[in-house]
Amino acid sequence: MSGPKVVRIVTREEIEAICRQHMAQLDEAIDALRRVAARLDRLDADLETELARQRQILASQFAAERWAELQKRAPELIAGLQTHKDRIREAAAGAAAEARTRSRRFAEGARALVRALEAQGLAVDQDLRQATASAFGASAEKLAVLEAAMNGALGQLRAAASPLSPASGQRELAQRLAAGAEQRSLASWLATAAPADPCDARLDALLADIETRGGAKALQRFADRAASIAAEADFTRRAVLTDSLCLDAGRWVADQRAHEAVADRLRGARATLGLLASADAQALSKQVAGALYSADFQHAEKLCAAAEEIAEREAKSEAASARRRAVLSGLATLGYEVRESMATAWAQDGRLFLRKPASADYGVELGASANLDRLQIRVVGADQPSQPRTTERDRDQEVIWCGEFNRLRANLAARGSDLIIERALGVGAQPVKSVAIPSSASTPAEASVPISRRR
Repeated sequence: MSGPKVVRIVTREEIEAICRQHMAQLDEAIDALRRVAARLDRLDADLETELARQRQILASQFAAERWAELQKRAPELIAGLQTHKDRIREAAAGAAAEARTRSRRFAEGARALVRALEAQGLAVDQDLRQATASAFGASAEKLAVLEAAMNGALGQLRAAASPLSPASGQRELAQRLAAGAEQRSLASWLATAAPADPCDARLDALLADIETRGGAKALQRFADRAASIAAEADFTRRAVLTDSLCLDAGRWVADQRAHEAVADRLRGARATLGLLASADAQALSKQVAGALYSADFQHAEKLCAAAEEIAEREAKSEAASARRRAVLSGLATLGYEVRESMATAWAQDGRLFLRKPASADYGVELGASANLDRLQIRVVGADQPSQPRTTERDRDQEVIWCGEFNRLRANLAARGSDLIIERALGVGAQPVKSVAIPSSASTPAEASVPISRRR
């Protein structure tokens, strides 16, 4: 099939650029996981070792030029890092929610003990009284102080739980609180004395989610409201206020997730822009970095769109240049006259004619769009040949070109590029096109020179 052909060229340079972009995206994913793990105090030597191992996987594939493996493995590694980051956050949120639920139980238990002590006319420890409001969300140190006060209160109730108590209701409360306390720990008593409420559990989970997402100011605001609600004596009012707080906290979490998604997109844009050397790309990269640093995502969508546009434009331009260099360099090795200025002329005109000194009446014509995503290549003959052109002579030139085309493909393959035939006509299927063939270059500036190939 050596008639006119439409081919697609994939050069080594553009494959390398794609692989570098995958590696840059992986680096951003690693940094994102490291930041979350460090903030949640879960960045240890084992995790660092694993992150380095995953990065080395791609580095080794790149060094060994296993491009296909790298392009397949990189998205898998990035998805795995995202999953690992989510698991770290879920584990931290679970622990935080459990701690908040425990402190809530302490607050509810303290409230029950204060009521029982007051019902018995017994003295109430000041730490215990304050714990009814301050235990919610308290630190482990404060809960330890409260635990001592609650153990003391339980001891008071045990001593006061006798038939001589003045009121049956008060006596029943004290007996219920003290029943079996000699054999049970405070923790097990709290588990039955202060059963968890589903609304409270949902609120604790939301507050833990806010905490793990780094919203310190928001957490303080919501935690203060939660503590105030926990101090409410009226159960109905407390339930209404809890529902309202859950709605507000849920909205904050949803907004924060959206912000994090935008930030991830910005980091991806920064990774892509960092590989581009143009002034436009570097200027936009600084804007993206500024938005990430300030957490100002007001113009994030525009920045991401601009980054995609620049990256696509420059990637196409670089790929087209690499394809022109690859084709011209390959044809030069086959003996065609190739000059340095031809790449520029081809880009500007969209068509280029190449000739061989030994075949004055024939050559090949290259036609392509500016991005050279598809290349039309065909044998052409002189409209004013030095010797008469015949169908047989044209056919012989197409047969010769058949062998040269195969050598061109092999040449490109040896350099890490690929030439893929998308459409081809057979020898003689279409008349050889006639063109005005210019004379051979005669000045030093136009002398045939090899086209350099960037690696």
